[in-house]
Amino acid sequence: MSEALLNIDPKSGVLDYQLLVERVRQLVLSGDDPDKARRILGKQAVWGALSPKQCLEWSRLAQICGDHDLASEILNTLHRIRPEYGDAWKEHVDLLVMLQKKEQLAGLKALAGQIAPECLPVFSASGADSIPSDADAHEDDIDSPFVHLKHEEGLIDLYARLFHGRQECFARQWANTKEKTSGYVPVRRPMTDKDIRDHLRGTMTYGIYLLQEDSRVSLGVIDVDLVKPLRQSQLSVGQKNTIRREQHYIFQQVRELSSRAGMTCLPEFSGGKGYHFWYFFHEPISASRARNVLTAMTKKIAPDLTSFHLEVFPKQDRLAGKGLGNLVKLPLGIHRKTGKLSYFIPKIQGDVWAQMAVLKDIEPVSESLVTVQEKQSRDAVVSLHPRYEEWCTTYPELGTLVNMCPALGQVIALCREGRPLSLKEEKVVFGTIAFLTRGKLLVHALLKDQPEYNPHLVDLKLSRLRGTPLGCKRIHALLECTLDYCVFESPEPYAHPLLYCKKWLLSDMTRSEKTENLQDALMQLQQSLDVVRLFLPKPG
Repeated sequence: MSEALLNIDPKSGVLDYQLLVERVRQLVLSGDDPDKARRILGKQAVWGALSPKQCLEWSRLAQICGDHDLASEILNTLHRIRPEYGDAWKEHVDLLVMLQKKEQLAGLKALAGQIAPECLPVFSASGADSIPSDADAHEDDIDSPFVHLKHEEGLIDLYARLFHGRQECFARQWANTKEKTSGYVPVRRPMTDKDIRDHLRGTMTYGIYLLQEDSRVSLGVIDVDLVKPLRQSQLSVGQKNTIRREQHYIFQQVRELSSRAGMTCLPEFSGGKGYHFWYFFHEPISASRARNVLTAMTKKIAPDLTSFHLEVFPKQDRLAGKGLGNLVKLPLGIHRKTGKLSYFIPKIQGDVWAQMAVLKDIEPVSESLVTVQEKQSRDAVVSLHPRYEEWCTTYPELGTLVNMCPALGQVIALCREGRPLSLKEEKVVFGTIAFLTRGKLLVHALLKDQPEYNPHLVDLKLSRLRGTPLGCKRIHALLECTLDYCVFESPEPYAHPLLYCKKWLLSDMTRSEKTENLQDALMQLQQSLDVVRLFLPKPG
């Protein structure tokens, strides 16, 4: 082992293993000498001397180096030394699931049954049972290694064609974990297939300069980053809930706006502090035109956010002087500063090649469509996506509230995705939407996809509602929302979101018993129709 990595106490002669782990981590993330990093990580004498947490980190560093067999071997050693350490079992199961190693998973499960039966639930929770066995895949195909190689080469070629920037130059990411700094250095040559493989394996991390020499681009990115004050580990429950709501709101809105524009959007967790939404153009277009189309989308979302910052890449319309312009980290690589792996969303179980399979469904945008979107942006023309239009037609009150009230719109976005609500978020739903004329129907429509939806309990909560809808101040307080309050011309008797619904009247809160019974009957009929639809064959 290199003496430069050792830190031995001169009095006791004891090796400082924590410092060793930190220095090896810095060596791995810098990518300066991957062979040296692998040699150090392969020292079996070190594994047994590390603490369980350090040994787990040692295994993760081996994964970053692309040596999954070594990572598995390190974890096996940890299992036998500390069988009760549940994090190691979960890490090992996740690794084998990603690699689709069903036989190894079976052996690991048998080992857990012998030495750590309390950790067996990890296997069922990971979806390990759904992985096809190696014997099932290409059982009679004697040329399967060549088939796999050809498949990988095809995906790399597709990857290179889609994520295409400046041809004669790209960038390598570096990180100094001790000083908590990172950055990029230019690599002044064309990117090769080997570079892409190194990036996908995690041995190197590369980025591309978006602007070509003629200031045109083949792709654009909406970059979504968590604001700096919220990047700390210690956050309040309210801050975490706000981040969760805004995160789902962003994904729903970006996908909806992209669908309306007829543009394919590829979301990705960047491995750092947020997400990338990738857009691809069939032929290179001017950077200014790409920026105009994507900026029009972000302008509709950004005012509704407090936890995330949205930015469009490329940032400039043209190159100036000898500069290379903006760069973006390529997807599916290791972020050198955080050590986290980036992945496409929704995350697909399997290795990186399973992730890359989604690229086959990408449909780059034609220049004519970009022209149409530019015109619509100038003329403020908005066309709804068919599914969203159908939802707004069925529930026009909810569509109005989503468009007009950002705070309530974020909670509705959670409901539409079937995400669980906190008690305060549920209180906001009951305290506002339930007071509409079709309140009972609308509340059931929002909550029916909740994991613990109980229609009888919902009816009970609805029956206990009294008074008036929650006001804007109360909603913002419950959600710990820091957005500006909406301004109404005549918010009588006080400001609340339902004033956006033209059909809402104060008299709706004192409906007659006959009206209530009719509303109940209609709601029950709607619920019955929803159940019947589940069993109808899908068109086509």
